[in-house]
Amino acid sequence: MIKADQPTVSLVAAHLEEAALGDALLNRVNLHETYLSKAKFHFAALNHSDLSDADLISADLSLAGLHHSNLHYSNLSDADLSNADLKGAVLSATRLGDDKHGDADLSGAILSNANLNGAVGWTGEQLRAAKSLEGATMPDGRILKSDDKPDRPTFEEWLKSRGEKG
Repeated sequence: MIKADQPTVSLVAAHLEEAALGDALLNRVNLHETYLSKAKFHFAALNHSDLSDADLISADLSLAGLHHSNLHYSNLSDADLSNADLKGAVLSATRLGDDKHGDADLSGAILSNANLNGAVGWTGEQLRAAKSLEGATMPDGRILKSDDKPDRPTFEEWLKSRGEKG
């Protein structure tokens, strides 16, 4: 019997470069340390999954369900996360871009209550393109305003406090 908090499938350290897994139902999958460069996860369900330490360079995660997933220490450079649901996801110490590959596309992504503490390679423009950062923990550890945290800064206030244009 599989318990609710256990992964349904474990592919730890698998090499799945360019895998075509669009529309796949992979909730609670364990992809820790998996090589997924250029993999296609368009519209896939990966909620509550472990993608920590995964290589997701140039992966297509557009419209994917990734809420409450663990992407800690993953490399998302040049990944397409447009319109992805990352509510409550752990993106701490995640690489969101680099000079070699480019920036992850976060346009329309839902990052409400996501943890971006320690994320590297991000830009203000990239984060501004997200649909929501409400209640998110930012790369410097500050938590943004949300309904249950009304005294916190908005995203624009946070950017301004860092000396970046709003």
